[in-house]
Amino acid sequence: MRDATRTRLIALARLALGIGGVVTLGLLVRKVGAAVLLAKLRVAAPWLPVILALEGGRIVADAGATRANFGENGRHIPVSVLLRTHLIGYSVNMIAPAGRAAAEATKVALLAPWTSYPQATAVALTNQGVTLFANALVSVPCALAAWSVGGGSTLLWLLVGHAVIVVGFAFTVRAATRAESLGQAVSKRFESVAEHADAFRFHARALPIFPVKAVGSMFAGRLIQATGLGVVMFAVGASSGPVRAFVAQGITMIALALGVLVPGQIGATEGAFAASAADLGMTAEAALAVALIAHVAQTFWLVAGSLAPMVWPARLPLNVAPEGSTTSRV
Repeated sequence: MRDATRTRLIALARLALGIGGVVTLGLLVRKVGAAVLLAKLRVAAPWLPVILALEGGRIVADAGATRANFGENGRHIPVSVLLRTHLIGYSVNMIAPAGRAAAEATKVALLAPWTSYPQATAVALTNQGVTLFANALVSVPCALAAWSVGGGSTLLWLLVGHAVIVVGFAFTVRAATRAESLGQAVSKRFESVAEHADAFRFHARALPIFPVKAVGSMFAGRLIQATGLGVVMFAVGASSGPVRAFVAQGITMIALALGVLVPGQIGATEGAFAASAADLGMTAEAALAVALIAHVAQTFWLVAGSLAPMVWPARLPLNVAPEGSTTSRV
């Protein structure tokens, strides 16, 4: 009952913040001028296929991180299954309450038939820490870029604080995943998984505190995202280049952290970019256009992930019966 109440409260909070984000976005568009903003978007339109492809590259990088965390058993998971799973997980992450956790739970249901539920669960929890490690790592070049364009600016110190806090959370998550107490707590709360507690602990401890390959793949995804932002800035005719791209990536990371409950960070990202226009070396309307185009790319893959269960048939291992099986399918 308590969990249900908490879930409803989070959903209501996200709804309220989502409405607030849309209102904020509307006010920003009104402030900079809809006509001016539309002109920027039209100029960038020819670059949209490249921008969409780069955003899709982030999904591939996340799939690579998951594959790495499965180790040798990951070879049994077809690439098409990994990509379908992460495409669906991408959309869940964007729209569901506690998006990252919900996305990882979705991946467990889709990938467990190819390995096992204990290992899939261990990988899902590990991915939470891997994501935090990658975010902390990319904050470093972002902070250096912020320092190079603005000295000891607010953005610089926000990024430094972000890196320190996130890496602390990352080690905490990884340590908790490997701790025996977590398996015991899960077993007591969910009797159906009690028989798998030992297997879960085995798989969780088989993964190092810092999974180098998985973090590297996830970090590559963040570099792809920064590249995409650089392309967007070039497309709208603003100052671009690697330094500006990392500044934009840094702003995105801070907006994500501060607007974590806002669905898709609608309004939060746009507000952060508009407020940081000087750090980006562009006008407020250009900064807002960059954030909007980035959201267009995310929306494209969100829709694709939402449609995937209907148009991309699920594939199961030969030893899993498609009918009458207890395996969850999406």
